Amino acid sequence: MADLPPPTAPWDDKCAGGTAYDSFVFNAPTFAEEVVTVDVVFANDGRDPVSREDINLFIDNISVGGVTYEAEVSGFFTPDTAGPGRAGPREALWWNGTLTFDLSDGLFG
Repeated sequence: MADLPPPTAPWDDKCAGGTAYDSFVFNAPTFAEEVVTVDVVFANDGRDPVSREDINLFIDNISVGGVTYEAEVSGFFTPDTAGPGRAGPREALWWNGTLTFDLSDGLFG
């Protein structure tokens, strides 16, 4: 698994209340073998120390090689802490964990 550099797009870390979406661009190196999954790791759950607002991550989709993968279709969330209804396809990451996108049906399928 390759770790990617930080995104090239700026983001607003003050969009409290989940009222804004922003796009991020990651430039991945060229891989010698087919990439069949992309992991998005959310490791920042908690509360904002100043506003006390809950910190969550919402992912609508990712695009790889010109193919778009919707989180609620191609993504599967595995939370760090088990709980009823936490695992599965979803756009909203309410807990720390990993959203894994399956690329096998699009880019290389």
